[in-house]
Amino acid sequence: MAISSKAKNSVAKAIAGGVLPRLDGTIKCVDCGNPAKVYDHRDYDNHLDVSPVCISCNVKRGPAKQIIDLGLVFRRRAA
Repeated sequence: MAISSKAKNSVAKAIAGGVLPRLDGTIKCVDCGNPAKVYDHRDYDNHLDVSPVCISCNVKRGPAKQIIDLGLVFRRRAA
């Protein structure tokens, strides 16, 4: 199982267990204040070190540390 999958599974369990709140529209994005839709990992080794963010801010934040370290960041080709 990929490191990102393990971290995401840990977050899902934390939500189900009440450790992390469900992102039901009442939690605000820590970056812009809009409703948060996802929990963002900056480092997949720290499974529950996450920030609630909206989709737009998640994209702006870019990939987590391990994705960058592995060189798995793909860039769009210029048109």
